[in-house]
Amino acid sequence: MTAYYLFRTSRTDRASSQRPPLAEHSIDSYLLLQANLRYLLNQWDPLGVADLVDDEYDCLLVPLWNILTGNSTPSQVSELLWYELEDHFRLDPARHGVDSMANRLVAWAAAARPT
Repeated sequence: MTAYYLFRTSRTDRASSQRPPLAEHSIDSYLLLQANLRYLLNQWDPLGVADLVDDEYDCLLVPLWNILTGNSTPSQVSELLWYELEDHFRLDPARHGVDSMANRLVAWAAAARPT
């Protein structure tokens, strides 16, 4: 389940506040980050369609990328996911582990920051 952690950083690196934001990646590395974020969303799969189509959640890539590059908190990411599930996908966010996914995304973003 950890195949998306393609960035090797030590625990000390992840905690460092002097690391550059995610936005300072090269194009190749940005595409890899986008693929990793898509993978995470498809693993979460609140609609249950990831086995049929792999781009269903691409509408979340940019908003999530923007909020995750801003060193946001899990509660801010959770708020965005909650809104998107309720407003865009017409799902009940309480049934889809929004807080757990927000925590996972924030942890992933911290681990993905370049050293």
